[in-house]
Amino acid sequence: MGLGTFFCTLLASLALRGICLTDAPPPSVDLAPPARGEVVLRTLPGEPELPYYLYVPERGGQNAPLLVTVHGISRNAEAHAHAFGRLAARHSAVVVAPRFAPKVYDDYQRLGRAWMGPRSDRALERLIDHVGRLTGAATEQIFLFGYSGGAQFVHRFVMAHPERIAAAVVSSPGWYTFPDPGRWYPYGIRETPDLQDVRFDPTAFLKVPILVTVGELDIARSRSLRRSRFLDLQQGRTRLERAERWVDAMAEAAREHELPASVELAVLGGVHHSFRENVERAGLAEKAVAYLMVPEHLARLRRPVGPVIADTSPDLRPVSPPNSVLGVPKLLSAPLPVAIASP
Repeated sequence: MGLGTFFCTLLASLALRGICLTDAPPPSVDLAPPARGEVVLRTLPGEPELPYYLYVPERGGQNAPLLVTVHGISRNAEAHAHAFGRLAARHSAVVVAPRFAPKVYDDYQRLGRAWMGPRSDRALERLIDHVGRLTGAATEQIFLFGYSGGAQFVHRFVMAHPERIAAAVVSSPGWYTFPDPGRWYPYGIRETPDLQDVRFDPTAFLKVPILVTVGELDIARSRSLRRSRFLDLQQGRTRLERAERWVDAMAEAAREHELPASVELAVLGGVHHSFRENVERAGLAEKAVAYLMVPEHLARLRRPVGPVIADTSPDLRPVSPPNSVLGVPKLLSAPLPVAIASP
């Protein structure tokens, strides 16, 4: 084994175990055509601060549903890709797990503020459009999943861009944007200068099917939970209580607009605030995919046929992650391989 190959393999192994030598994004890969049946690490062209993991099913991605899964503050995008890849493949879906780089997208949960870096919602839109051109997947409407900080991003993305979402799963966010036009965003939907081009339209976002999940034991007031007197009064003291109040608020808003309620709550028994625990013990990934990929949600997709682009790229070789990789669910028969660039 050459020295370059040795170090490439070593870095991949460290990354698979959640070990980072720096806080920089993981190494990026461009490939053409996209590999099928394995998780591949790529970077949005021209934006090294937005690497992403891509899974294309064996049958290819043309006109396939697109599922985007968004990490929390641990930025465990690879774990998300493994948890959802093969499950989504049962429905011939393409899976994308972006990794919002720290120090660039520090405010990604709120979609971005003017003094805290670029807009994360616009970055995701660019990524979605690129993956659509690359794989042929349907991107006019997508399926969206987020856990913890990623769930904060997801429900706010749905409220800001409901026309792009066929259905969403919001799992264990620390706090919510309520459908209250009298409160400034991000506590309510009163328009903010930080999102000048966004107009929150309850008659649109209240029609998007959303499943909210939270662990039965997710009641700790840890450092990762946003806390303030105002927030506790508005939303509750724990993630469980806040989930219940937000679902109720969305149902009440739907009634006020004479719309059927489209938000459901599922409390997952016996689990705390942990993506891995929710996936392995409560079947979170299976439940999310089962909710998203039902026929009535798939019917919401518009699937125009378009050309598939090709990018130049280095050669790739698959590397199988160990069984102890964080987030690889026990329900999978085998971990998905990850492709990394050859030196």
